[in-house]
Amino acid sequence: MSLDTNKALTRRTYDQVLNDRRLEEIDELVVAAYDEHDPLPDQREGRDGLKDRVRMLVEGLVGTHLRRRRHCRRRRPSGRSLE
Repeated sequence: MSLDTNKALTRRTYDQVLNDRRLEEIDELVVAAYDEHDPLPDQREGRDGLKDRVRMLVEGLVGTHLRRRRHCRRRRPSGRSLE
């Protein structure tokens, strides 16, 4: 996957799923065999489980607009970029 494609998918996830609360978009954004490595108690498996998790998150953040962080370059103590 290209960097631009990855950025577009991240934007779409934040904008449509997290901010617009359109959980049905998870079906298009996440593979069917999605495996949650740290599930919540009683969380279902696969995409349905991810929807459960996201639903809890957005319901707990009513009125909040989530933003993507911009890439921050790491710097050496000398001030020169590591990248």
